[in-house]
Amino acid sequence: MLKVSGLNVRYKRSKKWILNDISFELNEGDLVIFAGPSGCGKTTLARALIGLIPHYYESEIDGIIDIFGANPIEEGPISLAGLVGFVSQDPESYITALTVEEELAFPLENLKVNTITIKERINKVLELLKIQDLRRKPTSELSAGQLQKVSIASALSLDPKVLILDEPFARLDRTSARNLCNILEKLKSSKKIIIIFEHRLDDIISIADRIYVMEKGQIIAEGHPKKIVKYLIDIDIPELVEVFWELYQEGKIPELPLSVNEAIEVLRVAK
Repeated sequence: MLKVSGLNVRYKRSKKWILNDISFELNEGDLVIFAGPSGCGKTTLARALIGLIPHYYESEIDGIIDIFGANPIEEGPISLAGLVGFVSQDPESYITALTVEEELAFPLENLKVNTITIKERINKVLELLKIQDLRRKPTSELSAGQLQKVSIASALSLDPKVLILDEPFARLDRTSARNLCNILEKLKSSKKIIIIFEHRLDDIISIADRIYVMEKGQIIAEGHPKKIVKYLIDIDIPELVEVFWELYQEGKIPELPLSVNEAIEVLRVAK
């Protein structure tokens, strides 16, 4: 359903290739994380997936990106309208309306969604993210965390087949982060493809199907989080994993827990 093959990207006036031979395939219902240190190419890959590269960021690009038959490399972001929802790491750059309600309505109006459906979708995402109190608030008065939530709400209101989030937890407090994880877990069951570019893995790692670890523009490891957690040590290992890491290395527990419930079960078995 979503295929990337042999993707290479180099920004204009740069001799350095930011992405080198990136390839992966995702199917409906997949929730995957692309993790890696700053500068590894995560944001560049996100931009390429939604057609901002090469259509807004001048760059040299080759390879294949196929998203449900759409080709963002050739056709640009317009080919993904209503198909892909995107949440940027700097949402203030994408805010276009004066109030939150207008901001949520704008992309739906562009897709010619009828007024009744627009109201229903706005009500739904405001309730889902627990930001009903922001409905009529001016976007210029929103905090960084509120802007992030509104950006996520805007993407969800489109009911896209693919949801791409670039560092969605960076501006959220712990409670909001956990709420977002619960939402994303529910969206998995609706057969959406969810791609998260993130290095804060504490809350999201336990519900991910796979993690792709990036370094210097390449995918250096991929697989279930428990199988490749060793590659995350130098990135941002989740606190829970860090607590159990030494026990796991010493062979005192059979596997690393990724959630509190798993940790309880691991300790029960270890006794």
